[in-house]
Amino acid sequence: MCNFDPEIKQNMAIIQFSHANGFPALSYSYLFDLLKPHESRYVDKFGHGKFRISNKWDPMVDELIDHIETHFTEPVVALGHSLGGILSLFASDRRPELFRMVIVMDSPIFTTYYRLLIRFSQKAKIDSPVAKTAIRRRKQFGSYDEAYHYLKERNLFRSFNERCFSDYIRYGFEPFEGGVRLIYDSDVEYRIFQYMPTFFAPIKMKMPSYFIHALHGDVAKISNVNWIKRNFEGIRLIPFEGSHMFPFEKPLETAELVKKLISTLT
Repeated sequence: MCNFDPEIKQNMAIIQFSHANGFPALSYSYLFDLLKPHESRYVDKFGHGKFRISNKWDPMVDELIDHIETHFTEPVVALGHSLGGILSLFASDRRPELFRMVIVMDSPIFTTYYRLLIRFSQKAKIDSPVAKTAIRRRKQFGSYDEAYHYLKERNLFRSFNERCFSDYIRYGFEPFEGGVRLIYDSDVEYRIFQYMPTFFAPIKMKMPSYFIHALHGDVAKISNVNWIKRNFEGIRLIPFEGSHMFPFEKPLETAELVKKLISTLT
């Protein structure tokens, strides 16, 4: 169980952070530093242990709940980016007593039309574009330095804060046969993308809840914030001037907003 200095505890929250697909939680180390004095804890890689996914995300929800029950004796603040936000929503609906607050950062809840397209491709066993990308992703490099310079020019990483990008290289790769390779299993990443949930039963949030949605980028174009507001009763929508990867691109602004939301807890 986690024990904290009682003098610090009065002014802090326990944050259960959940990462985006393909990005181990330690990739967000700079964000965790900026969120102090709040204590950030996490599952480093969902779906890599005994909670292996098949064609649903349910085992990862189980993994999140198990982690909270195992490590904490009091309710936590759930903070989740992309994949992690949806896991946080589902877990808080299933076990609301475990959560003080839920903060979702630009999770993929799309328009009905786009979700129907995803559902059709799943039924037809057609790989989604993001699932194909996961499989084709370059997985090995000769060194950390080579990985850094190769990926720095890719569109996904081009706008990353320098500290965040360096943390991704540091914690997203491991030594392997004279070079480095991705820590995140590309098959797990593929299955997470391929079996993205397309049906969301309405949820009435039982704790203070916020959905921070990016105003720019591909995810923003196919997201439906009005649908989210209607189907997740009690959730507050907050626009963010950034893209889907804003926790990495604007960590200072992200941490400032999250800390402001946490400060409203009594």
